[in-house]
Amino acid sequence: MIGENIKNSGYVRLGNRLLTSFNHVRTSFKNSKVMVLLNDNRGFLASIPIAMFIVLIFSATAILTGLGFGAKSKSTAAFMWFGSTMDFAAQASNMSGGLNQPELNKNKAKAHFKYEFSQVTQTTVSNNVFNPQPGSPFPGPIILQEFKSVNTGDPVPGGEARQPGYIAKIEVPVLSANVPFVGNQYISTPMEYFAVVKSTK
Repeated sequence: MIGENIKNSGYVRLGNRLLTSFNHVRTSFKNSKVMVLLNDNRGFLASIPIAMFIVLIFSATAILTGLGFGAKSKSTAAFMWFGSTMDFAAQASNMSGGLNQPELNKNKAKAHFKYEFSQVTQTTVSNNVFNPQPGSPFPGPIILQEFKSVNTGDPVPGGEARQPGYIAKIEVPVLSANVPFVGNQYISTPMEYFAVVKSTK
């Protein structure tokens, strides 16, 4: 009888109503737009690092592609100028003018080469160093490592010399980077060219 009275009392009915109301509110909150938005945001936030990584990859690829293209362009231009000025120097220094027994003059050929090469590369030459001036496409000094006369039968790139001439080796910077506490550092391309003596007649 006492238990029945407690069961039917207003306190119990009030508690049941409160519990029912709480469950209803909790269910409604779970299905609300707020929870949907929170769940969506969790997925969105999780995708941000992936998106940033993809953007980083594309950016790095674009930068490396640009640097590679620039370095290749500088190397191609440098070798073209290198070859043309070497050919000019070999012809201009032909002391006899003919090809029967051409007289080699390394100092004269080297002087011609250094002057002409400095003009086309927009550099000033000091000893064996070509220092870039404003407007030059090269980020650092070009180094003339070797310049020598070549007689018939001497080894040259690709085999043996069939005609006398001159061979030169240079080192061309194509990329530069400013390293902290060290200064400018260069990525350089070595080049070698053999120019045969040509007739001036």
